[in-house]
Amino acid sequence: CFVPMFISTLHTTAKQNFKQGFIFGFVFSCFTYSWMISGAERFTGHSFLYGAGVFLICALVIALYWAVLITCISFIRIKENTYSVVLSSLAAAALFCVFEFVWSLIGNGMPWFNFYAGTAFEGNIYAVQSASFFGVYILSFIVILINYLIAVYVAKKQWKKLIIPAAIILIYLCCGYFILQNFDNNVSKDKTVKIAVVAENIPPDIKWDDANGNMLVQRLLDLNKAAAAQHPDIILWSESAIPWTYKKDDDLVNEILKESAPAKATHIL
Repeated sequence: CFVPMFISTLHTTAKQNFKQGFIFGFVFSCFTYSWMISGAERFTGHSFLYGAGVFLICALVIALYWAVLITCISFIRIKENTYSVVLSSLAAAALFCVFEFVWSLIGNGMPWFNFYAGTAFEGNIYAVQSASFFGVYILSFIVILINYLIAVYVAKKQWKKLIIPAAIILIYLCCGYFILQNFDNNVSKDKTVKIAVVAENIPPDIKWDDANGNMLVQRLLDLNKAAAAQHPDIILWSESAIPWTYKKDDDLVNEILKESAPAKATHIL
């Protein structure tokens, strides 16, 4: 999916790439953040304009991010030989990962800003295996490496050389297969993992305010107590259980952990 974008950066100026990156980022945001327009109105009680304003700010921020990223990628120069093309692709993939890492630090606490090209692999059990060793950035690295190689060879109409990214895909998936097989062979078949799923069934548009706060907290604590009584290995909370960014010293989280401490359960909140 990145191929058309990368093709557009190969023979244009930095100024043109900045413009193209900005347009790409803004269009991308129109799909990614469209939920904010109605969501902000529903969850905060403010008018439609509030949601539209939040959406526009997020779209402009992401558009600027992509504009800077694509401009930097455009400075990578490609010579005619295969070695240069591969080296340039490695450089583009590395640059992409650096941007994702820095952006994750800037957007800390604002998960809607987190974007990893590697999340495209999440639906393939073999493609994600390398993340167990190198983290999410190796996934992004492979995605960009392959897309950039394809973009260069398509732009140059070197169709036979498309076998290079195809071979990388095949080798990468084979490595993932063997990593998974090795893991499965070393897992004890006798040990089971018991999971308690906590479904709070709280409508997401109920406000966490003085009128409802105590009731909502008590419902969560009661559910946590019931889950802990089953002595599970993991207590899994649904996405909307705690609708704020919490830190290690969060009062509610500490209370939840204290309640389930005797069960020695791991929480996923």
